[in-house]
Amino acid sequence: MSAPAPAGTAPLLPTQHRFFGRAFGEIGHDNEPLLFAVDHCLDRTALARCLTRLADRHPALTSRFVELAGERRVRPGDSAVAVPLEWHDHTGLDEAAADRAFTDAARRLHHRLDLREGPVCRAAYFRRDGGDRLLLLLHHLVCDGVTLHTLAEELSTLYRQTAAGLDDTLGPPPPLALDHARELQDLADALPRETPQLDAWLRLPWDRTRPFPTTAEDPGSLARPHLRTLRTSLDPRTARTVRTVARSSPYTTEDLLIAAVARGVAEFSGASAACLDVVRHGRLSPLTAADLSRTVGRLSTITPFVLDTAADGTPPGAPSAAGALPDLRALSAQIGRLHAIEHVWGVLRHLHRDPAVAGRLAGLPKPEVYLDFRGAGLHDLPVGPPFSLVTGDTGVTRTPTHPRPYPLEIRIDVADQRLDLHWKFSLRRNAEDDIRRLARRCTDLLVRLAESATGA
Repeated sequence: MSAPAPAGTAPLLPTQHRFFGRAFGEIGHDNEPLLFAVDHCLDRTALARCLTRLADRHPALTSRFVELAGERRVRPGDSAVAVPLEWHDHTGLDEAAADRAFTDAARRLHHRLDLREGPVCRAAYFRRDGGDRLLLLLHHLVCDGVTLHTLAEELSTLYRQTAAGLDDTLGPPPPLALDHARELQDLADALPRETPQLDAWLRLPWDRTRPFPTTAEDPGSLARPHLRTLRTSLDPRTARTVRTVARSSPYTTEDLLIAAVARGVAEFSGASAACLDVVRHGRLSPLTAADLSRTVGRLSTITPFVLDTAADGTPPGAPSAAGALPDLRALSAQIGRLHAIEHVWGVLRHLHRDPAVAGRLAGLPKPEVYLDFRGAGLHDLPVGPPFSLVTGDTGVTRTPTHPRPYPLEIRIDVADQRLDLHWKFSLRRNAEDDIRRLARRCTDLLVRLAESATGA
């Protein structure tokens, strides 16, 4: 039986366990910036009050990651000091000088987050003759895409109401990430050593996967200076077919994307199966009855999708003939079965108290391809006056020397009726022409699978 949890603390979420399990140097430097333009000079006291209100409403923003009785846990801090606000006056500088001063301040800010003592969030306001800016910086341990949406929307609402002397209308706070972490740990503690879900994970075709082909294996080859990103896009007509495939077929857009990438990676690796780490927002977990849609924290999940991508009629374990389409019906069924157990992966892998359970999963082949389908809606943050989202040089968000965990990261965006695929890789690991061919092959598979699914 495990020891009682220290009072006032919470266990880590699975993705937070995963973060600390990665070996790299400056763990406090892994941040997400939000940069806003403002349409008039903000009141400093009102803005500080809004940031405190956000931290009070979302205690994940006050997190301190501490070691207690040999276990890393989260201790909530004081919301009044959770998001320090700096104030920089760059008026009187020309635009180029103001940009340089902003970038210098932003770079310093990245190194001033502290996971143990806090804060894990900081804000900086910049007075400028060409228009003021507000930079909000959050550590990835307390932030994901849904968190950015929620904070951007609530900050806009809070400032308008606070500046007008009105009470806020945000309503009751959403369920807390800290409580969700406790709920998941309680579930893990109740699981026996042998479960149907564990057996389902172990029975996947791991032995039919192959390592992603690379020319170098040293971790330094995945450091930021060696990374490049290619972009491929579907034409508007095909993008529309892929985005709306569920209207005329039993398949979803995500089915097509996972199937196409899995098959392309399997071919590239000379295998009949592929293993992808698929990231999802984690707000629709069947493990809780709580509505987590507006919960602030790092709730996103990263789950291995191990898929047999063989074409119909191909002998088990044999690579499919070049150019052949995978069996979309069979792949969709596999994806559906993985969706049914994906929420238990993190619980078994990172939270189960029996080291034999975590050890069996840790001993499986590690996915070397990361797939993030962000879908529609994660680009246009719901920002209202006095804020508008802008881009700018906010400094390096991660320590440049620490390696990325994957030889290939694929991000798929849906925005403005487009479907864009971004392929991040290391020139020390793979030739650009090879990744370009893989990208073309996956895009071709996606187009053909969409046509096959809809009868186009």
